[in-house]
Amino acid sequence: MKSSWSSLPIAWQDAFGLAVDSYLRRDAAPIGAVVTDGAGTIVSRGGNAISSHRLAHAEMEAFAGVPATLDRRAARLFVTVEPCPMCAGALRMMQLGNVHFAARDPAAGATRLLQDDGFMREIRCAVHAPRIPALEQVVVALVIEHRMRKGHTRWQPAWEAYQPVAFSFGRLWPPRALMRSGGMGRSALRRSTNPPFRSASAPGASPSRRVMVGCPANPFPDPWSYV
Repeated sequence: MKSSWSSLPIAWQDAFGLAVDSYLRRDAAPIGAVVTDGAGTIVSRGGNAISSHRLAHAEMEAFAGVPATLDRRAARLFVTVEPCPMCAGALRMMQLGNVHFAARDPAAGATRLLQDDGFMREIRCAVHAPRIPALEQVVVALVIEHRMRKGHTRWQPAWEAYQPVAFSFGRLWPPRALMRSGGMGRSALRRSTNPPFRSASAPGASPSRRVMVGCPANPFPDPWSYV
C-alpha cells in the first residue's frame, strides 16, 4: 500500500494533528479526535487535555463541540487511540453511528462495551478497527514515549505484545523538548540511528496542518511518508 501523508483522509490528518498538538503543547497523552457528518465534513475537534482535567479526553472535547443539528446516526468519530470506558459510554450517549480508531488500546480500550448489554446495543454504533498500519505504529510509538516519560509502566507488557516494533521505537525517542525544538533537519534525521521528530508547522498553523517529519531509516514500513 502506498503511504503518503496527503493520501490520508482529512479526518485522520486532523485527528493526528490534534494528538501531536496535545503531546507538544499540553504535555498530555498524544490523542486527537474529530467528528464528521454524513458527508465527511469535520464538525467538531478535540485534543487530549488531561494535564489540566482528568476527564478532558480527546473524545469528550470533540463531543462537547458537536452541533445540535448534526445527524448523529450518519456521523463518525475518528480518534487516534481506541476509546476508554468513559469515552465508550459517552459515545453511546452521543448516539453516533460510527467510531474509527487508528490504534487499539490493549489496556484501556473499551469499544467492546458498545455490545455489553441491551442498553448499549439499543443504538448501534459500528466499530471500525485500525486499517492504516503505518499510522497505527506511529500513534503507538508516540503513546509509548509519553507513557515511559510519565512513569506509566503498569500496562507496558500489553502494549509491547500488541505492537512490539512500535513499542521498542517509542522507548528510543529523545525527550519531547528536543522534538519541540525542531533543531534537526530532515537530512540529519536520515543519518540518525535514534531519530527524533520535529514540528514542521509554521507558527500559528492549525493542528490539522501541524505535521511531523522524521527518519525513514527505521523499523517501520515507511511511516514517515505518512507524517
